[in-house]
Amino acid sequence: MATTTAKPAQEALMQAMAAQARQSFGYRTDFYVSNSVRENALAAATDKQLTASANIMQSCEDSHDAAYIALTKKLMAEQDVAAEQVEQTAEHQRIKEEYLQCIADQQAILNQGIETFDADKFFSENKQLDAKSQMDLLFVQLREQINQNDIIKKANQTVYELEHDGKHTALEVKKAKLLRTYLLEPSTLSIAGNYQPMLGMVSFLPSFGYQTRNFTAYANQPLYLDLKKGVLYLWADNLAMLYSETLDKAMGNQWQNKWLAINLNDDSLPDNFGNHLLKMILDAKKQSFLSLPTDTFDWVQAEAVLAELVADDLPDEAKKRITSSPKIIRSSANAQQLAYARYIFVDTLYQNITREYPELTSSVADGGRSIADGETLIELVNTNQSTDEPVEGESMESIRINAKLLVQFLLNTLQQLSSDYQLQLRTSPDADLPSYQPFSYYGLAGNRINWIYQRQYWKNPLIRGNDEATAKLKISQPLKVDSFTNIGPVQTNLFDRLPASMREPNASNTINFIEYNKDLVDKLQNSNDKYLKAMVALIMGQSGQAEDDWYFDEDNEDGQEEDNQEGDDNKEQ
Repeated sequence: MATTTAKPAQEALMQAMAAQARQSFGYRTDFYVSNSVRENALAAATDKQLTASANIMQSCEDSHDAAYIALTKKLMAEQDVAAEQVEQTAEHQRIKEEYLQCIADQQAILNQGIETFDADKFFSENKQLDAKSQMDLLFVQLREQINQNDIIKKANQTVYELEHDGKHTALEVKKAKLLRTYLLEPSTLSIAGNYQPMLGMVSFLPSFGYQTRNFTAYANQPLYLDLKKGVLYLWADNLAMLYSETLDKAMGNQWQNKWLAINLNDDSLPDNFGNHLLKMILDAKKQSFLSLPTDTFDWVQAEAVLAELVADDLPDEAKKRITSSPKIIRSSANAQQLAYARYIFVDTLYQNITREYPELTSSVADGGRSIADGETLIELVNTNQSTDEPVEGESMESIRINAKLLVQFLLNTLQQLSSDYQLQLRTSPDADLPSYQPFSYYGLAGNRINWIYQRQYWKNPLIRGNDEATAKLKISQPLKVDSFTNIGPVQTNLFDRLPASMREPNASNTINFIEYNKDLVDKLQNSNDKYLKAMVALIMGQSGQAEDDWYFDEDNEDGQEEDNQEGDDNKEQ
């Protein structure tokens, strides 16, 4: 049973997060994706919505076809004949007349306000002109009339389509049911891992599963991040098939039971950059957290949590974890407040890195920002556009992928996210908030967080269409994404699916991924496979070489020249 405390909820949660960041722990996050908001809206659809056409401009044809098919099936049963032998009845004539009337009514709506050209009036008003002048003026006025009518008709059609609901049809109901039955319910998505700051190790195990009556699939990708060495390790199996089928067909079993090491510490960055970056990330998260209003955090009881959100969304094990928590904090910041908090994280991290390491910003536009105290209004002060010209003395071919380039890419991404947020504030500061608001719950025990339950609402990618009405529908009927994170002791069996001697990377079971690719590129460039050579040349930015390898076959060049010479000789004769 959760109990309340006199300490403010936001302060207590911030202290718990700070303490958690200094301790080792294991975690597992399970994701639950639901289209229930959309399904509930479809379940409440009226008969008019269910029988509507997906495209209103085809509604007359759809109604005619549905009525004709229904009548044909009925008469086939009554007359005991095949479809082509059904005798015509008065019902057929009625369906035809209804169809023609529907077309007439539709055209009347679309043509409302459209004027026809009055030729008699034109010639009466311009009878003083000669024939050529009349024809020239007639052409101009006819064109103006046609353009004006097109504008009116397009506006009529826009209004006509907005008044029509083609997104809650019986077909949409069936599609939503099939999606839930064959994709959402059989699928599982999770990520587990360990966080060990004293050892400088972070491990991840993202997993995806799919299980139906006749089919089962499971995939995961073990990952290790050694913060002290600056090396990212990933289990090679998932990449081995891709490489062996495309780039390195002579690979064999070189990658079997191996880790691929990607060295992020290649001396291109300042000393101890990794540790400083981690501290800057934690500081940015702190500033982002503090930007949320204090009144969006409060202490709650477990019963309130279950009653509000998790009764049908989480397994029993997660519910038991919630009910046994001594303290629970709810964060109920709305979408606008969370967007501002994300901006603060992005901007703080960018400013921290560029202030501490200005030498990393050589290719990054320097955008100044000012934030009015107590406000969420961000003003873009200045942006110095970077040029595409290479550094003097350095050709494009000499630029290589290294850790510094990756950090510069990170800075560019952070700056772009910041600019996008500022642009949104300037262009649509009063945008409507979504109907459904995200939230987070944190279960505390002592000065630790035991579990985190979060809900997010995403613009529904399952609703197809690019018009304005569809864009609003994607927000009003979003995809619901729940996640529940269990936090506990470090997991010793995280990679128990791997061979016992391979569960941690070491010198004997590791391949340097960067060096391997360098050797592979050299081997491909010296091979006889012109298609792979062309692909490698394109990747390396050697476009001219790629064209030569792709279009020309050296073995035929001499023969082609001989043919051309023979042709020239024949012409001379």
